[in-house]
Amino acid sequence: MAAPATTGEPVLRASGIVQSFLGTTVLHGVGIELRAGEVHGLVGENGAGKSTLMKIIAGAHHPDEGTLELHGERVSFSSPL
Repeated sequence: MAAPATTGEPVLRASGIVQSFLGTTVLHGVGIELRAGEVHGLVGENGAGKSTLMKIIAGAHHPDEGTLELHGERVSFSSPL
């Protein structure tokens, strides 16, 4: 049985996320939209940038470029706490 489709505005939207470390770009223009009721998995090879993306979303890292929106409002974190 298929799960019901979710609709509406995303709870979290990350768009155009770029992150580099020591001249190596690990995320280039990454975007994701998460809506209430959805379940997602983030998979990839070692070094693909999964943890970096999650740290940006959590506020532990600041992206070089891109935006984060929470309930349609742009946010930036000064601290992960």
